[in-house]
Amino acid sequence: MGRICKPFQDRPYEVDLQGFDGYSIDQDGRIWKKATEDGKYRKERYRVKPFGDLKSNSVRINLFRNKRRYTKVVVDLVLMAFYPAPKSRASREVFFIDKNQHNAAIDNLKVVDF
Repeated sequence: MGRICKPFQDRPYEVDLQGFDGYSIDQDGRIWKKATEDGKYRKERYRVKPFGDLKSNSVRINLFRNKRRYTKVVVDLVLMAFYPAPKSRASREVFFIDKNQHNAAIDNLKVVDF
């Protein structure tokens, strides 16, 4: 049996994504992009729309860095941002409390380290 991993207790509601300047993620699993300097968008920031992957039944999102696209799984981004990394190279399993794999909110995730 593995150890249940808990998120940081005094976690902020929204944090910046590591390695992707201008992107942030909130506790509900929503990804936000800050407006560019050239004034292309009217809003200060906007929500990046995820898409579903039918093969793996996971929700993915496209992030851009240096004009190159990176496709990431939203749950993996939530884990990177809000859950402490395991001290060892243990494997990690994620369970969805409400059985809805499209709900990537932290309160819906149960993380077990092996």
